[in-house]
Amino acid sequence: MKKQKRCVIYTRVSTEDQKLDQQVYELKEFAKQRGWKVAKVFEEKRSAADKERPGLKKAVDLARERKVDVFLVWKFDRFARSVSMLVNTLEEFNGLGVEFVSLKDKIDTTTSVGKMTFAVIAAMAEMERDIMSERIKAGIEARRRSGKQIGRPSKGEKLRYQIMGLRVQQLSYGEIGRRLKVHTSTVSGVIKKYGEPGEVQTAF
Repeated sequence: MKKQKRCVIYTRVSTEDQKLDQQVYELKEFAKQRGWKVAKVFEEKRSAADKERPGLKKAVDLARERKVDVFLVWKFDRFARSVSMLVNTLEEFNGLGVEFVSLKDKIDTTTSVGKMTFAVIAAMAEMERDIMSERIKAGIEARRRSGKQIGRPSKGEKLRYQIMGLRVQQLSYGEIGRRLKVHTSTVSGVIKKYGEPGEVQTAF
């Protein structure tokens, strides 16, 4: 007998006065149609720009601990802050053997079409990283041509360039901190001040 898949449902709205009932209902119905067992439902009322989303962290932790087989969300922008975050998380899920479904975006890695859709998204994210890398190189070259000092930026500027350069490579705050021998809060402070390199913020 085929083992029943376990799924975690993550839902989010931006403000306290918005309701999650419709999201939860449709996601539960979808899981029922697929024959999946809903292991846990996480409901969160926080902005997409809020980096502290405990509900999302708990949901992702269930996937990392392999306590679920499918991660089910209402829509991509309810889940990820950027295309890069989506791609990185889905790549991690793929390595864990956890499938991902975004109901309204028709992203479903349990199907061949869904896998192909994700491959296109991943290719676009890779192109975005390459473009950002080229922009950094072009900026340095432009400064060199204009006669501006390139080799001895201020300590703060140098750290900023190093952090942003490593972030373009999709390294975590912790890994960047270890490589540059600075506290994680320093890394997060720089990213918060200047924004994620190449990040496309969601509207909600």
